[in-house]
Amino acid sequence: MPIKKYYVTEDAELKYGNLISPTLIPDAQTITIGETGTFFGINVREHDALLRFQLNIPPDATIRSAKIYLKSANTASSSSYTSKIYVFNVTNMPPLNENIIDGSIFTKERYTIPLGTYENIRWSNWQKDVWDNTGDISYLIRNRIKSAGWESGNFIGFCITLTPNDSGYIDKKIYSIESGLNNAPYLEIDYDIYGKSYVSLLTSLYRRGQSSSKLNFFANTENIRKIELECPKCDGVGLLTCADCDGNGEIICDECNGIGEIICSNCNGYGSCPDCDGNGGEDISVTCSSCDGSGNCPDCDGDGIIWENVACNECGGSGNCGYCDGSGENSAGNPCPYCNGSGICSFCDGTGYEAVETTCSSCSGSGDCSSCGGTGYIEEWEDCENCNGSGSCSECDGSGKVICPACNGSGIVTCDNCDGIGSITCDRCNGNKVVWGIQNTESFIDGNIIVRQKNIIYGQSMPIRIMFLLS
Repeated sequence: MPIKKYYVTEDAELKYGNLISPTLIPDAQTITIGETGTFFGINVREHDALLRFQLNIPPDATIRSAKIYLKSANTASSSSYTSKIYVFNVTNMPPLNENIIDGSIFTKERYTIPLGTYENIRWSNWQKDVWDNTGDISYLIRNRIKSAGWESGNFIGFCITLTPNDSGYIDKKIYSIESGLNNAPYLEIDYDIYGKSYVSLLTSLYRRGQSSSKLNFFANTENIRKIELECPKCDGVGLLTCADCDGNGEIICDECNGIGEIICSNCNGYGSCPDCDGNGGEDISVTCSSCDGSGNCPDCDGDGIIWENVACNECGGSGNCGYCDGSGENSAGNPCPYCNGSGICSFCDGTGYEAVETTCSSCSGSGDCSSCGGTGYIEEWEDCENCNGSGSCSECDGSGKVICPACNGSGIVTCDNCDGIGSITCDRCNGNKVVWGIQNTESFIDGNIIVRQKNIIYGQSMPIRIMFLLS
């Protein structure tokens, strides 16, 4: 008979305060159970202790005994009292939250889920930090697991309370799960699992080993017991070494094959800047500043020739008439016939120079701007903005490779199969560390042959080895 201990999954206190507005307290370190009060002369309870457990017990289990153990959080003023423990009438108890509160205060039906059967609890000598138990409540457990729809792994809920007909003023407190696992309430169940299915299984295997058509088989069902055993696949650990990473929790990165680097997507591994093709920049056309884009020589305005002022050959640059030396008279005192008495050089009109046409030295007479060749624009080099003129890829600095983002350059990544732990939940026992087995089976055939099951059967996939002994 396996005895299993189930620690409480959730616990809470339902407090009525002013006896009208119920409040659910799920996170307190302690829980008051069954304290009474009066409302218009009527005895009513102010506190309910709610407990929720998850039971891995199949519906075919035989419950032999069950007790809930509670650790006192105070020393009570009254020496003893009687209360009741109800089991919630539901196949799978929901979480303890406000959705389960009904709000009725004068009857036991205070919850949206009705309370089912109950057992009386007789408490005595309530001392702080001392463990006490409810007494046998196997009837309540059987009531639930035998109900339609029960499956192993379902939740069961209990309500410990004082009703108006119970005796004693109660100020007793228990530790909750929030105070730590060492103080948490727990449910201890002693049970066996028998069943015709296991008799049929063995009977079928025994018959297959016999050739006689007159084989009489009588199975002793009291010796066919389904028990919990250490899982043979994980040796009772509940975990298996992850095959993908051999227990290391890490595997070689698929993105970079463990190198830690991948080909740069910006330059496709070439290392050169994709914007300038590795040239570092390019020539661009800009307006010629010498000719402002006209293409004409700025010195001759595109004519190819220029006029220059040179000293007048007649007056030598003085501007005076060369015949009368600027006096305006000849030697006879008469007006000079060459300047008509003005004294001004008639060749340069007295300026002292004359304009002479010459070929433009800037354009050699072509008329085209020498800076742009007559196009009106010039080519200038402009550095690439992406690589700042280096010609190298800005993402990989010209190497053609970048750090692998999947592994951050390490070449290894966390194993997805085990989330880096190195182990996975055992698929034989689902992490429970134990499996069901059949032990100590004995049957008689024709009164001459004793068929004994000599080994323990783990799970459904392991073979049954049978020994035939002559009596």
